[in-house]
Amino acid sequence: MLLRIGLLSLGYKVTSLQARVVRGLEIDAPRPMLHMVLKVDLPDGSFLADVGFGNLAPTTALKLSAQEEQETPHETMRFIIMGDELVLQSKLGNRWEHIYRVVFLPRVDAEYEICNWFTASHPQSPYLNNLIAARPGPNRTRLTLFNSRFNVRFPSGEVDRRTISGVEAFRDVLTNEFGLRLSEFELQTAIVHMERRGTLGAPHPFFA
Repeated sequence: MLLRIGLLSLGYKVTSLQARVVRGLEIDAPRPMLHMVLKVDLPDGSFLADVGFGNLAPTTALKLSAQEEQETPHETMRFIIMGDELVLQSKLGNRWEHIYRVVFLPRVDAEYEICNWFTASHPQSPYLNNLIAARPGPNRTRLTLFNSRFNVRFPSGEVDRRTISGVEAFRDVLTNEFGLRLSEFELQTAIVHMERRGTLGAPHPFFA
């Protein structure tokens, strides 16, 4: 929402859209439209702007043009056509992985509020019960924390996986890797909630 407000205040023509997340799933997986993306119209075409996806979010605006490989400060990305939707893909090593399908149906804020309520309150929402952080890292790396699993993904597609435990280890990762400074109470509360309700075993496919 803040990005949209900023773009509109600068005079850009912005259309609010949504996407179906298929990260870690089949390209045609039946998925709800839960993720907000923006279409920004410029003199040289329409571009996608997205700063809120987290893991594998585009780190630059992407031209909404199919089959065109586009360089970003991190991965090479492209869109491919699937029916009336465009599938955003990211090249990890030598393979293309699906991220989400952009739906070209303009949305109003009430529809985002419904989606936010669902992802924040549904018992099976991964965001409700897990400790999650993601950010683009230096040297084209991607950093992801899903409960006790901290991953550093390299441009080659290789992943350095670490398991962390203990308050000080979590504090170190959240502060030094993600720039998040939590109070002692906030950190302790997050860890207790994660230990009681967080997903065990392999992480959710969105964050693998």
